[in-house]
Amino acid sequence: MFYRPEKHDVLVYEPSIGELRINAASKWEKDLYRRKFGLHLFGGEDFFSGTGEYTLEPLRTDGPAALVCTDVDGMEWIKLKEIHFFWGGSENEIEIRKASDVFAAFEARGRTLPAKRETRWLPPWEESPPDLPPRGAF
Repeated sequence: MFYRPEKHDVLVYEPSIGELRINAASKWEKDLYRRKFGLHLFGGEDFFSGTGEYTLEPLRTDGPAALVCTDVDGMEWIKLKEIHFFWGGSENEIEIRKASDVFAAFEARGRTLPAKRETRWLPPWEESPPDLPPRGAF
């Protein structure tokens, strides 16, 4: 008996903003989808940029103020619960900071987010994989 779980890749194109979202298992698959959909739907493999649309720079420059959401109906608060810092080197070191509120934990220890480090975030609905793909960077 063999068990082979079903898996589906998902692509969502939002024409009003020209955004393509891709959920696939690997970076090369996402890149392939991005290039081929651009080519066949819009005539060019470079139609969709390969760069991310999001940045975590406001977390570093504005700290907890970047998470203020009083202008969003129905949302009371946002807390940063996990952040990854890529230090690199020969061992590709990644530092992971987790807390119920990372900014409050940093403040209690007199710390701030490191300057100019590749930083990654993980949405709360995803498990923390060993090699987190970049979602944003400062």
